[in-house]
Amino acid sequence: MNNYIKSIKIRNLFDEKDINWKLNRVNVLVGKNGLGKSTILHLINSAITQESSKYLNLCDDVMLEMTNNEKYHALKEAIPPDLLEVIIKELSASEDFINAIESSLTDYKDTKKSNIEIVNNIKKNIILDFKKKASIQDKNIINQEGLSSYKFGINVEPMETEFISTINMNANSVNNVTTSSGSPTTFLDFEINNEIKRLLDNSSKYPEKNLEEKLTNSLNNLFNETDKEIVIINNNLKVLLLDGKELSFKDLSSGERQVVFIFLKVINASINNSLILMDEPEISLHLSWQEKLLDEISKVNTSSQIIIVTHSPAILMNGWFDCLTDIKDIVFDNIDSYEVD
Repeated sequence: MNNYIKSIKIRNLFDEKDINWKLNRVNVLVGKNGLGKSTILHLINSAITQESSKYLNLCDDVMLEMTNNEKYHALKEAIPPDLLEVIIKELSASEDFINAIESSLTDYKDTKKSNIEIVNNIKKNIILDFKKKASIQDKNIINQEGLSSYKFGINVEPMETEFISTINMNANSVNNVTTSSGSPTTFLDFEINNEIKRLLDNSSKYPEKNLEEKLTNSLNNLFNETDKEIVIINNNLKVLLLDGKELSFKDLSSGERQVVFIFLKVINASINNSLILMDEPEISLHLSWQEKLLDEISKVNTSSQIIIVTHSPAILMNGWFDCLTDIKDIVFDNIDSYEVD
């Protein structure tokens, strides 16, 4: 039996609410904008991977209980004043820190027609303000000032995760990068190439899984609506048109390339039963593709736990309404206390 997240508890999210969510293998979270759906995904990812992120500053702690009774945990802690003092001394001696302060005061200096002496005095006051905070002993006050760090649960190995955000993909589809060979490409196309290499490597290691066939079958259940066929030829993902013309995946629209990337990530995740976190996968997808999305994802990956945040009820079509959770149903004033490892 695969190890899944059984429940998620988040304390003091946005300094105003607690989250208590019991999960299944496939989970779809919906709700109004601004309630924290995407933040919950990022908090899950940070607790599992044990990597710090800006989202951890939005709550006091995160606890994930697994089906094997392991617990992944991230707990906010105040930075000890003596450690903070050391950090401040390092910052005050750093050219980068000084340049950052001076840069932030450029508009002020130009507006007030001030000289460098005034800028330096303001800089000193900022450093002194940090030192003043460092002398505060009360943990709650330090947390309110933002002087905090996170510790993660001990004796728990990080779990494999795949975080898929079409919000980021939408930007990556137009952001240009240059490869080491000097060839221009977009960041999304660069990521697709990396996932294709992973797929080919996984296919050679696990030929019995028929990964390439599963991928192309599911993609073509979507792309046949546009008279295109996805094939893998000579270790390259190609697009065939009705007239026999052959295209690169790079010739697809941004929405089509996003679908290709999603399915590559999902099928590669099946190798290690990685946790799949998906943020608004419906972006740039036609309604009919949204309706088929979960069906096709479940065909290429039958083992991973999937947590999706969406605004589209179409994703739940074709019998997935049992996976629906409205965020208002998992928000509470208080949740039961739990032990921290």
